[in-house]
Amino acid sequence: MAAASRNPFYFKSLLRRRIEMFTSNRKPRAARWAGGIIGTTAVTLTIALAYGAEQSMRKDEIQPVNPGTAVVDPAIQKIAEAALGEAIKTHKAKGGFAIVAEPSSGKILAVANIDTTNKMSGRWALSQLLEPASIAKTLVVAQAIESGLTTPQEKHSCENGNYRYGSRVYHDWKPEGWNQLTTEETIAHSGTICTIKIAEKVSGDGLVKMLKDFGFGPEGTAKNFPEARTGVLPPLGNPYYPDVVPAVSAGFGFKITPIELVQAYGAIANGGSLMNPLPANADSSEIQAIRRVLSSQNAAKVKDILRQVVLKGTGQGTASSNLYSTAGKTASSHIPDLAKADGKKIGNFAGFIGFAPVNEPKVEVYVGIFAPGAGATPAHGSSHAAPVFKRIAEDVLKHWKVAPDQPQS
Repeated sequence: MAAASRNPFYFKSLLRRRIEMFTSNRKPRAARWAGGIIGTTAVTLTIALAYGAEQSMRKDEIQPVNPGTAVVDPAIQKIAEAALGEAIKTHKAKGGFAIVAEPSSGKILAVANIDTTNKMSGRWALSQLLEPASIAKTLVVAQAIESGLTTPQEKHSCENGNYRYGSRVYHDWKPEGWNQLTTEETIAHSGTICTIKIAEKVSGDGLVKMLKDFGFGPEGTAKNFPEARTGVLPPLGNPYYPDVVPAVSAGFGFKITPIELVQAYGAIANGGSLMNPLPANADSSEIQAIRRVLSSQNAAKVKDILRQVVLKGTGQGTASSNLYSTAGKTASSHIPDLAKADGKKIGNFAGFIGFAPVNEPKVEVYVGIFAPGAGATPAHGSSHAAPVFKRIAEDVLKHWKVAPDQPQS
């Protein structure tokens, strides 16, 4: 346990989570922390594997917070703070964040964060290290589509919820799993095993390259943005680290920061270009595309897949707007340091990232809610985070006087 004591902020939660997953998630269905529709996975991992993963992500790989102050748009900041504050109060959550961006320019327009425990200060949402959980699944599929390894309508065997990869067995969040899903349905329903099947085609090396290409890690999009920090990528070549393919597929075993995820999804929204993040007051001459990560045709395919999440998947009914078309992805995960003392292994982080309107995205929002119900009830990306996304997206677009693109009765 030496590694955990050297860096409790990062390593302790990783080790504890992996030990807690040692039981292979064979609890009564009602007790599963993933629960109903939140779209996460439970993975069979040994204690030795967890310790090796912990050792592989060294303390010196965690970058310091960048100097400076992020400049936001006061009007958009007010919208984000109001929506987030109401959600934290309604759900009796320990905290949360909402980051608002303009995908076409890369501008970060608002950074709202609330910590009711008073342990964090400033705009900590820009530097908070998080496992992306199911939000990472979209990037896996995007890379596979871009590489010509799958299509939105290709069917995959989901093994009815249990899949042996290497020496371990992985499970879907849904107890009975699925027999088969198309690539599109895999993201819409957040199927873990079918995502692993798709990720196998990309390969472990390909997945790590994908994360770098989409702007994660020391040389990624967050490296120079004020008050931000960069994430820690999965290590390759460490025999004790969880298999990279299932780990990246499920979004566990490595850490990113919210601004990195915002820029990655912004590339999907804007047609395939990874943008350099900019403060809200940046001049138009400063707008810069770092690289193209998806062709415009493939970006359109992924956008449509994310639209299906809202229309018939895990975001149905809660992320959809009567005014504007929306698209995005739900997620939930278990953060041990936020868990109640009673030891319940329920999901206590709910996330949703998305954009609107779908055809010409003007606003992107990433929402994270920590420990709703003070950690006593399962966190659902759909019910806890998606409605906040919807409200912020609608209010920002109305503030900008963007005409609705949904039929009005």
